[in-house]
Amino acid sequence: MFSHIYGDKVIWSDFYNRLGNIRMYDIITGQQTEVTTGDDKTGYDTGGSTGISGKKIVYLKHDNLANIDSGDLYIYNTYTGKSKQLTSDNTAQTPAISGNVIVWSDSGSICVLNC
Repeated sequence: MFSHIYGDKVIWSDFYNRLGNIRMYDIITGQQTEVTTGDDKTGYDTGGSTGISGKKIVYLKHDNLANIDSGDLYIYNTYTGKSKQLTSDNTAQTPAISGNVIVWSDSGSICVLNC
């Protein structure tokens, strides 16, 4: 569900076992990686809104599953395996990434970040 592909990487939200945590599959190596984890204390990572470009994955992290249309925006580096939080007001929506540019909606406005 909600899968995306870029080059030899496929990402999707594992709603079956992991409450929407994002997983990545490398077509070349056959290796699967859990990109995000979440629970009631740390917030849930849902992949309804994700994007992948090059070595970067953008996603929303929600602290309230009742409102999964918005959350805080994060970026994950597939080479380092590390995530970084980009917003903190829990209002980001529909992130997309192309190259080094991330765009998302925030309370009706379009936001752009060069990363």
